[in-house]
Amino acid sequence: TGSTDKKADWKFDRLYNKAELHIVVFDSEEALDEFDMSKSNRVVLEFLGFEKNSVRQYVFEKQSGKWELTQLNTFGMSLHYDSEFLEFYGRFANDSAFQRKHLDDYVDFVTYDESNEEKIEGVIDVDQWYAFHPDMPYDNVLNLYYGQRLDNADVRVISVRGNSNSWSSMFKFKKKDGVWKLVKFVN
Repeated sequence: TGSTDKKADWKFDRLYNKAELHIVVFDSEEALDEFDMSKSNRVVLEFLGFEKNSVRQYVFEKQSGKWELTQLNTFGMSLHYDSEFLEFYGRFANDSAFQRKHLDDYVDFVTYDESNEEKIEGVIDVDQWYAFHPDMPYDNVLNLYYGQRLDNADVRVISVRGNSNSWSSMFKFKKKDGVWKLVKFVN
């Protein structure tokens, strides 16, 4: 895409308003726990269009104390730096039969008692998954990239967060014998 200085040629894009949820991808639970978005001087908002197999990136950089849009990139999902996992995630989030095949035998499960906010930990099996799992964003998924490293190719931790509320969940996937499996879920 080219840039234009003519205000009549500008196009408004609602960005965050398009999605109720967004994801942030990490390569370990420790990276998620240590994550501090306030330390980033560069943020990439990625709209992942799984049905169209496309990625649209808005790159913002903090320059002289203010955030500026510095790039707008559009490309096919297969060219994304984490395409293998993202293509898996897109199908997992949208296809219950595919989910069933990609759950570990027992998935670690953490939730909180609403009455006293106590942590409840256990495991769930494949049949219990459908009773406990929340909806996962799919098709036009907003992925926020703050420069976090994805060095561990065999683990992905997805933090799913509400854009206008404090709701969040965490899904941990591990590659086992070359196949991605959900191994942990925190709600």
